[in-house]
Order: sequence, then structure tokens, then C-alpha cells
Amino acid sequence: MIYVQRSRPNTSGADAHDRARTAVHASRITARTGGGTLWDMPAMIIPVRPDPHVPRYLALGATIRAVPLIDYFIAVDDPTAATTIDVAGGPGVAGFETLLLKGIDPYITLGRLESILTSHSYDEITDDPRHCRPITDPEGDAFVVTVTDTLRDTLAAVGDDRLADLARRWAQTDELRLDGVDVSDLAETLTLLTALARRAVETDGHLYCRWAL
Repeated sequence: MIYVQRSRPNTSGADAHDRARTAVHASRITARTGGGTLWDMPAMIIPVRPDPHVPRYLALGATIRAVPLIDYFIAVDDPTAATTIDVAGGPGVAGFETLLLKGIDPYITLGRLESILTSHSYDEITDDPRHCRPITDPEGDAFVVTVTDTLRDTLAAVGDDRLADLARRWAQTDELRLDGVDVSDLAETLTLLTALARRAVETDGHLYCRWAL
């Protein structure tokens, strides 16, 4: 299973965001904004298996079983996205529209998803200079990387009636299949990722990932 937490800009403040981050260590995760429950779902850690093509700065997060918390968020450009690296609590606290995921890394797992969406090979996807390119120091405890506009645009264009089938195909990729991912949970994650991509297109923004080891 996969668990996620999403936040809207400037709605809950640092205290609520920190409580949400603490909640992911429980057996269920509950997302809260302004004291109200948005949704509640089961939670467990998904190990991400090593890939020889993963850059060195992602190797630790790609091979440890306790996959770190990963914030996917919208920003207008690279310099703006990079400012989130110094904000305690991540981009959600800094006022960016943010989706917090655990188990969906930006290099392998999103690369597989983009390959499905575009019918391009995984190697072609990872050769894109905007695929998981670091825009802050990759040697730190946290860093920010880019998500391709191709993934943003193709996700945004996916019809809601296609999400269940897309989730099923994504779940059959090697990393997720070997880890026994629940397709219904993956479909929920995909629905939220699609919503974030649509918001990015609507606001002329780009998608980024803040990875905290």
C-alpha cells in the first residue's frame, strides 16, 4: 500500500504540517487541514529496489527500506522551487501546493509512469535532462529535483476514466509489482498526482520534488 498526504498553501501552518508528518509513522495516515480530516487510508512502507542507472545522490533513498518522505509541489521556476530547501517542514509550510508521498520516488517510479504515459522507453525517459535534475546541493540531508514537463502535461491530460487502467499498468512495473503494491491504493495516489499536475498546468507552474533523507 502507498500512503499520501496533501496540503494547500497557507492553510494549516507549521504545527498542522508537522502533525501530519508524524502521523505517517502510525498504522493509518490522516491528512488534516485547518483541523478537518480530508481523508484517511491504510499505510505501510514500500521498499524501492536499487537501479544501476540511479544517480549517486539518489542511491541511499532508492535502496533503504524506509523510503524517505517526498514532497511533490508546484513552483513557477527552478530558483523559486530551490527556496523550499531552507524551509523547516517543506514546501507545504512555505505556501506551495504540495503532495506528500512515501514510496513514490522521482527517479525510478515516476520514470516508469512517464514511460507508460508516453510509450517511450525507460532509458529515453531518464535521458531527459529535466528528469530528476538536482537544483539544490544533492549532498545535503534534503534536496530538490525537477519533474519533467512531459510527465506534468501527460498526467494532466489523462481522463478520469483512464486512471484505474493506468494504475493497474503502473502496478505491474517491476519495482511496484515485486513489492506487492495494492492497485486501489496506487489509483488513489495517481488521482492525487494527476490533480497536482492539472493545477500546475492551470497555473503555468512546474512540478518539483523535495526529497528529505
